[in-house]
This record gives sequence, structure tokens and C-alpha cells, in this order.
Amino acid sequence: MISMNKKMTIRKFPDLEAISHHAAGIFSILSEEGISATGRFVVALAGGNTPQRFYAILGSDRYRDRIRWKEVHFFWGDERFVPHNHKDSNYLPVYESFLSRIPINHGNIHPVETGTNSPAISSEIYEREMRNFFQLKENEIPRFDLIILGIGKDGHTASLFPGDKVLGEETHLTAPVITVGTLHSRITITLPVINNARNVLFLVSGEEKASILKRVIDGPNLSLPASLVCPRNGRLTFIVDEKAGSLLQQR
Repeated sequence: MISMNKKMTIRKFPDLEAISHHAAGIFSILSEEGISATGRFVVALAGGNTPQRFYAILGSDRYRDRIRWKEVHFFWGDERFVPHNHKDSNYLPVYESFLSRIPINHGNIHPVETGTNSPAISSEIYEREMRNFFQLKENEIPRFDLIILGIGKDGHTASLFPGDKVLGEETHLTAPVITVGTLHSRITITLPVINNARNVLFLVSGEEKASILKRVIDGPNLSLPASLVCPRNGRLTFIVDEKAGSLLQQR
């Protein structure tokens, strides 16, 4: 383990399998803490390839009966503006490998509604759902118990991309991310939501992430959105494999 400061911890493991099992163990512990304290555990999930093994482990026999799933609620940190059954949906692989395999109430699953006329409308609906769920007043920010994140090769996290105006959003909980060409537009939670979480967990795997991970750790850097993640009153943990963490020095 590489300990950084009181707000950031980096835990390094041999490979993706190991970081996935460790993350599942953390999830189990935090869920019990949250449910015991407040009666529920509220999570925002990440898309991408790296967390998929983590989700599959949580949906396995090992954890199916260990966690009080009926008290767990799932949101998504970001989603592509595609139907839920689309191959590029963030919802679809999580549901197939994880949520469909655990004894959870359907009402505890809160995907982004993408069957609207535009990402902006979907974003408005998702923010409204989030505000209603957390029973927020107008200027309040939700406090997730856990937010799972990854890091893109360009330093993006959730759907917060370098140079996008969404990075400066301070009042909205969600925002549309409009793209042109063949890329899908998206809906994302905003930095104020991420930085208000009790726990933020980055999962990072692969040699191609080594350089960007080092730069994110060395941040903050306005050109690297992932480096702007710094929970004000929460814990920030990076769980990385040996290849992704190869440029990080023991401190």
C-alpha cells in the first residue's frame, strides 16, 4: 500500500483480478457501515471495462448473501445517450453481470432515463430523481456513500472531459455532455456531487494508464478532470494494479 495523505490512499495489487476482489471487500465493509448508520447505502457506479470484473464478483455467490442488498441503492455516475439495451450502454453490462444476480428491489436501481428527446432532458430528469431521492433543498448537494470512478487515457472521469464547460458547473448535480460525429452524447454527475461523497474509489488497471495515473496523482491539473476529484469531507482511494501503478513511487 502507498499511503499519501489523510485524504488519499493508493493501494496497489498484482492485477485486475486482485484489485477487483479488494474493491468488492471494501464495498462490503462500507455497505454494512452505511446501513448500520443510516439504514441505507447509496452508490454511484462507473462505466468502462475496468470495473466489470468487480461488478461480477459482487454478483457472485460469495457476496450475494453477505450484503444487505435491499438497503442498497444504485445510481450511475454517467451514461451514454443510448437505449438501456444498447451495446454501448453503461447500464447494460452492470445489470447483466451484477444487478440481475442479486436479491435487490427494482426500485433500488436508478438508471439514467435515456428514452427522451435529448441528453439535456435526460439530465434534467436524472437531477430531479436525485433531488427527490435525497430530499434535497434547492442549493443542497447529495452525499453519496460511495462513488466508483475510472480514469480515461485523456484523464477524464465519469463523463467529465478535458476542456468541457461542465467542469465549471457548480449548481447542477448532473449535466449533458454533447458530442458530434460518431461519439455518443452523455449525461454525467458533476464535480460538486463527486467531491461531496463519503467515499470515492478509483479503479485503475493496465500499462496504458500508468502515465496518466501518475499525472492525476500529482495534480490537481485543470487539464485532467480526474485530478480535480478531492472529497471535502470524505475518503479518496485509488486501487491500482502493478502495471497502472508502475510509475508511482513509495512515499
